[in-house]
Amino acid sequence: MRTRTAWIVQNMLVAIRNRAAAAFNASSAIITALFLLGMIPGKADAATFGDVICNISTPNSVGDIGAILTGVAYLGGAIAIGSGLLMLSKSAENSRDNPLHKAIAAMVGGTGLLFLPGFTNWSVTSLFTYQGAGGVTSCVPGQPQSSSGGGLDVMMTNLVQNIQDPMVYLISFVSFIAGTFFMIRGLQKATKYGADPRANSVTAILANIIFGALLFTVGQTVDTIMTTIFGTNSITSFDAVGNAIDNMFASAGDTTQFKAAMKAAFTFFQLIGMIAFVRGILVLKAHAEGDSQKTITQGLTHIIGGAMAINIYEFLQQVNDTFGFDFLS
Repeated sequence: MRTRTAWIVQNMLVAIRNRAAAAFNASSAIITALFLLGMIPGKADAATFGDVICNISTPNSVGDIGAILTGVAYLGGAIAIGSGLLMLSKSAENSRDNPLHKAIAAMVGGTGLLFLPGFTNWSVTSLFTYQGAGGVTSCVPGQPQSSSGGGLDVMMTNLVQNIQDPMVYLISFVSFIAGTFFMIRGLQKATKYGADPRANSVTAILANIIFGALLFTVGQTVDTIMTTIFGTNSITSFDAVGNAIDNMFASAGDTTQFKAAMKAAFTFFQLIGMIAFVRGILVLKAHAEGDSQKTITQGLTHIIGGAMAINIYEFLQQVNDTFGFDFLS
């Protein structure tokens, strides 16, 4: 009788866990829909592209989506722990059909889900030794200058000034949500370790958790990679390039407008570099999970190339000093 009761409860918990997984996937779909349709409350009237981007990635949106994911993680963690305890009991009665490692995996993964904030902090500090920033903390669109009497260069400068900070905030916002999602997904896979050796392997579990932590604090990840490449995480200013432009076009008169256009172009390269950097992390994660179409070379190319584009001024300075071009002197 006891065995039959345990079997019934076990099946009920498995069914509930599957429902929780379905709810997790459904909540992800709802979040995506809200993200695309802009239905999350607290929006301001959009006057520019920068305002539109800020409306998509407001702090309220981050909190709401994070709360949904965390709530689903708590529910899944409680169910996984209960299922693990029953599996532990069944393992004591019949260890051959109910191996002990499945019960332990369910309880460990469930504990991580139940204490998701603490587990996230532990994961990040294990990689970086301290909890750092994930990106910018505010979304403020730049105010375009008057384009009267200007050409395409003024339009480009206005556009980049308007979307620069909002785009950085949006990339940080998407990375934060993706990182949280991957960490939950990794813990969910951990609760099913042993059920499907390929889908829930140690590699797949660690790939989701580690790369999720990297995306969760993408700003800190960028700093680490730039320090590795350039020896510093400080982004070189435009002053060196601007002075070089003054020297090269000294006889052409005022170069203020040209320098503004050049700075806008470099800033656009930096934004593309940030997108490439995040894409590189996603490529490496996909490769670690067994996607044969994604390679380590592709991922590292995106990450290193993205870091160089983010600090394009320092990269140009190093090229100048290496080959002796002397164009930044």
